[in-house]
Amino acid sequence: MILSGVLLLCWSPMFFGGAKYVLKQDFVNFYVAATMALDGDLARLHDPAVFTQKEADLGRTDFLPFARPHFYAAMLAPFGAFDFPYPAFAVWVVAFGAILILAVALAVRRWGPDAMVIAAFSGAAMSIFIGHETVWLLLLLLVSYLLAEKGREVTAGLVLSLVLAKFHLILLFPLFMLKQRRFRMLSGFCAGGGVLVLVSAALGGAAGVENYIDLLLSNNEIEYWHPEADRMPNLWSMPLSWGLPESFHLPFSLAACALAVFVAFRDGGTELWRLYVLAITASLLVAPHTWWYDFGLMLLPVWLISQYSKRIVSRLSGMAIASPIPFALSVSDSPVLASLETVLLLILLASLTLPADSDATSETVPA
Repeated sequence: MILSGVLLLCWSPMFFGGAKYVLKQDFVNFYVAATMALDGDLARLHDPAVFTQKEADLGRTDFLPFARPHFYAAMLAPFGAFDFPYPAFAVWVVAFGAILILAVALAVRRWGPDAMVIAAFSGAAMSIFIGHETVWLLLLLLVSYLLAEKGREVTAGLVLSLVLAKFHLILLFPLFMLKQRRFRMLSGFCAGGGVLVLVSAALGGAAGVENYIDLLLSNNEIEYWHPEADRMPNLWSMPLSWGLPESFHLPFSLAACALAVFVAFRDGGTELWRLYVLAITASLLVAPHTWWYDFGLMLLPVWLISQYSKRIVSRLSGMAIASPIPFALSVSDSPVLASLETVLLLILLASLTLPADSDATSETVPA
C-alpha cells in the first residue's frame, strides 16, 4: 500500500514539471466551459470565436474549442466559482483525486489489493494533473460494470450513458451489447443518452445545438484540433506515424478500423467482463481522437483481465498498458515508437479473440 501511494505521487507535476503547462493549456478549456455554464452562457459554448477569446483572456495561446456536450459543461459549473488559476486548479486536483481514490477503493473491494498496485503503476493519476477528467469516466465505467455484474443492467446502462460526455471513446459499446443480447443494458444506455441530448438541447437552445453540430462537422478545419496527430494511440494515427504516402492514409485507417471491429466480434464469449474489455479497447482503437491519458480508461479492462483471463499474452499486454510505458512512448522523439501504444492495444484485442479454449475463469458475482 505504501509503495502504491508513492507511485501515485510520482505522477504529480512535481516529477513532470507540468503545472505551468497545464495552466496555459488543457485546464483552461475546462475552466472556460465551467464559467460559461455558471454565467448561463451555454448557447455560445461551441462558438469557436467566443470560446477561444475567453481562453486568450486567461493566457492560452494555442486555442481549442470545447468539444464536450452542454450537459457536461453544466456539470463542471462549480469549478467556475473559483478564481483562476490556482484556487480553481487546486479544487480540480482534490475533486478528481477523490474520484480516483473512490474508483480504486471500489476495485480493491471487488478484486483485492492487486487492483491498487495496478492502478498505482498506471498513468490515470497524471491525467488529473494535466487537467483532464479521465478518472471520472473510469469511475462511471467501473460502477456500470459492478451494477451489471449484480444483474442491474438497466441502471448500468444509465450510468454508462454519462460517458457520452466523451462519446467517441465508447463508440462500440452499443454493438457489443447487441452482440451479447444485453437488451436491458442497451435500453438503459439509450434512455440515458436520450435524456442527456434533451438536457443539452434545453441548456444550449437551438443556437447552441446548431453551434455544436457545426463544431463537430468542422473537425478537420480547426487548428490544433488534432495536435501531433502522428502520436495518437489509435488506428487513424498509424499511417502518419509510419510515414505512409498521404493517399494511403484514409484507406489504411478505414481498413484497419474495420479489421479491428471484425476481430473483436470474432470473440464468442458471453461473459460480462469480455463485453467491457473488448468494447473499451476496440473503441479506443477506432476513435478519431485519443491521447495517452485516455489509456486511463484501460484500468478497468486490465483489472478484469488480471482476474478472469488465463492467457499470458493478454495479461502481459494488459500490464504494459497499465504502466508508465504509454506515457513514455507518447513523449518519445519518434512517432514510430509512439505508435507502439496502438500496437499494445491491438495485441490485447487479438489475444482475447483467439479460438475459445479454457481462457477464462468464471465470474463470481459478489453478494
